[in-house]
Amino acid sequence: FYAPHAVICDLELLDTLPKNEILAGFAEVAKCGFIAEPEILDLIEADTARATDPTTAEFRRLIELAIGVKARVVSEDFKEGGLREILNYGHTLGHAIEHAERYQWRHGVAISIGMMYAAELGRMAGSLSDAAVERHRTVLSLLGLPLAYPLGRWPGLLATMQRDKKARAGMLRFIVLDDIAKPRVLAGVDESVLQFAYQEIAN
Repeated sequence: FYAPHAVICDLELLDTLPKNEILAGFAEVAKCGFIAEPEILDLIEADTARATDPTTAEFRRLIELAIGVKARVVSEDFKEGGLREILNYGHTLGHAIEHAERYQWRHGVAISIGMMYAAELGRMAGSLSDAAVERHRTVLSLLGLPLAYPLGRWPGLLATMQRDKKARAGMLRFIVLDDIAKPRVLAGVDESVLQFAYQEIAN
């Protein structure tokens, strides 16, 4: 393993992307806000149009903040010993959705639904407030990202998650929040609870 000397991000190149690509990418930016940096959420909520426009100071600030979150987490857990797991927020279900969609969906679109699910799971675990769950819904909606997935797809999603590399000893592991910017691992959740949380986001 070798750490990079720098991260180069060409915002002019990002400005050539269609808007739906930028918004899909913003799922990962929002994730950094949920797990570690509330200023990201504040900027998206304050003016979503400017926040997602690569020519603005707000966009530049958001990219800096998101890179900063990942750099801090990776530098503290370079070989994925534990802390780095928080970067998987929303990814357990999100990866299962990508698989179900035969990888035709943009990554961020699937992760958006995964984060909404993780928020509901956190609420059911008794740690995340209704207001924090609603903030997930608000931020992701402002970005034009989906929040729900069909109810009937649950059995297949569960089977895929059980094969997930993040599972340990056959036990599913999720990153949930105790509050905004307070992530933790939730493991060994009963399947009935997992399904009930899914029903809360299903359409």
